[in-house]
Amino acid sequence: REPSWKKRRENRWRELSVQLRNYLARNPSDLSVRFAYAGVLLRADHVEAARQEYDQLRALAPSYEGLAELGQAIAGKETLMAVDVSNA
Repeated sequence: REPSWKKRRENRWRELSVQLRNYLARNPSDLSVRFAYAGVLLRADHVEAARQEYDQLRALAPSYEGLAELGQAIAGKETLMAVDVSNA
């Protein structure tokens, strides 16, 4: 059984991701919010969605500050997920 603090944290990330997604639907060119959204998705363990946002941000602004670090963080989570699957 998951601890209640973990559920609360996941709910906060989920709520924030919904708010950011809605904002981006109205303001798709806001790169700073797109970057934040990718980070929130990653923290919420929505790695594939984070990768999609990262790829879109990279296409729009390849030199965006912090983009390389975000890509590394996503790649790290993808690696952990691959290891988890192979150990299952």
